[in-house]
Amino acid sequence: MIYAKLKGNGYKYCRDIEVWFPKWNKEVVVIVSPHDDDALFGCGITIQALKEIGGEVYVLILTDGSMGYTSKNENDFNGKNKIVETRKGETVKAYEKVGVDAEHIIIFGYPDSELEKKVEEREVQRGIIEKLRELKVTRVFLPNEYDFHMDHKAAYEYGLYCGIQATTGIMWSSEEEEVCNIKSFLIYPVWMDFEEGRKIDYGIKAEVDCDNIYLERKLEGIKEYVGEGRSQRQMKNSLDEIVRRGASEYFLSCTINMFDGKKCDKMVFGG
Repeated sequence: MIYAKLKGNGYKYCRDIEVWFPKWNKEVVVIVSPHDDDALFGCGITIQALKEIGGEVYVLILTDGSMGYTSKNENDFNGKNKIVETRKGETVKAYEKVGVDAEHIIIFGYPDSELEKKVEEREVQRGIIEKLRELKVTRVFLPNEYDFHMDHKAAYEYGLYCGIQATTGIMWSSEEEEVCNIKSFLIYPVWMDFEEGRKIDYGIKAEVDCDNIYLERKLEGIKEYVGEGRSQRQMKNSLDEIVRRGASEYFLSCTINMFDGKKCDKMVFGG
């Protein structure tokens, strides 16, 4: 693997993931996935890289798949009465292709296309926060907040919010309970581009001699979501785009800066 990180006006290239994650050591990585296939689209290669260096990778899927390639016929394979269970089975097979077993897939199962309303509920926030603490998460990947899909926007917003709260003892914690130490957040794209004007801070691509291995595993995973009709055609178009892009995935760092009054004084008053 070749890892690239933006440094000044250019990129620093390295074969060690520490260029992304300084002091990498027994890390627990969570990928917040609005829908079941989003983490594969945005991080399918990166998941494999993280697993190879000993990372414990969890995929937190927030929705239930109920709007995924449904048909009007409620009794057929993709009918709305069966689609949720269909997607669950496909999801297990899909993530096995990139090295994530069923025990590391956590499905919260909130209704598709209603995530924004659901995550406003306090108990939903509590569930995410407590799960991050339980897993002792150290790194978090979030979907692009500038995607067109409202579920993606909500997953970013509440993934970041719950991630920060999971590191504090303020909400739903006791003296005995350990908070988690999340060292960094990265943002991954699924459909839409990063906001215009923002620079890509992090990127990953496989070496030429292993491009096919990592890319093919990712593609094989996505192909587990079979679909039919229009949805199948859309999936094929998406796969074609991933092939065109090659064995590369791109991320933004999500930097959280606390308010600094002294810095403001220096900016305003020069000292």
